[in-house]
Order: sequence, then C-alpha cells, then structure tokens
Amino acid sequence: MPSAIPTIRKILVATDAGPRAGEVLRPAVALAAACGAELHILRAVEPLNEQTIALVSSYMPPERLEQLRRDTVAEMQHRLQTLIAELGAEGRVAALEVREGHAAPLILERARELGADLIVLGSHGQSVLGEMVMGSVAHKITMQSPIPVLLVPIRGE
Repeated sequence: MPSAIPTIRKILVATDAGPRAGEVLRPAVALAAACGAELHILRAVEPLNEQTIALVSSYMPPERLEQLRRDTVAEMQHRLQTLIAELGAEGRVAALEVREGHAAPLILERARELGADLIVLGSHGQSVLGEMVMGSVAHKITMQSPIPVLLVPIRGE
C-alpha cells in the first residue's frame, strides 16, 4: 500500500548569496507557493582558519576585521532581501539568516532545529575527482540528511 505524500510546510533554502542565488531561490519559491510552505533562507559563511586570522591580524586591527565581517554579513543579507523582493516572495520568507560555520553541518543542524520538511540547495556538479579531493556540500548533505533534499543545478558560464 503506498504511503501518504509528505506534507511540506517548512523549506530550508541554503544559498551562497552570489550572482547565481536566484537559480536556487526561484524553484524554492515556486515550490513553497504550490505547497503553502514557508521559506527559511540560510547563508553559511565558512569561518576563517587560524593561519588566515593571524595573517590578517598582522595587517589589520581586530576591530577593523570585525567591522569588515559585519559589513560582509549585511551585504549578503541585503543581496538576498533584494532577490526575495524581485521574486515577489516576501510573504513566503519566514527567516533570512547569515551564520558562520562549516556549510554542511550547519545546514543539517538548522534543518533539524527548524523541523524542516525539505532542504533546497544548489549544486555546481563537480567532477568525481573534484568531489573526492574537495568534497561537496551538496553531496555531504544528501548523504547525511534524514529529510528530502532538492538539488538545483547551477550551470557555469
């Protein structure tokens, strides 16, 4: 006997807030509208490693580095808010967050916290060798997520 179709009420969209973010947000917005779901948008920012912090600190005072970080987060939020407005999705977006942390574990943790029914993210489709060497956030999430994941292909130029 077939099981019931799962209800989608909360969608977590993970995006890099870059110029191709619309390619991931557009289908997520359409799906949210079709399901009557709310969107939670997350931009994970990889933390600087100790060597980078030491190098930057030798050229820049800590307060300037912190201001630069705050400005970068504000710019990412602004870009995403602009894109959300362009897509007419303001009423569907329950939260827009920029958080520091390693992308895959952060996305999975946030999905769990939200009780998300679906994760939507973009995939650049790395080569097998590239994925073996570097790993892929999309691959890690699809392998570890207990909830469905929708991968949106992001085409290179």
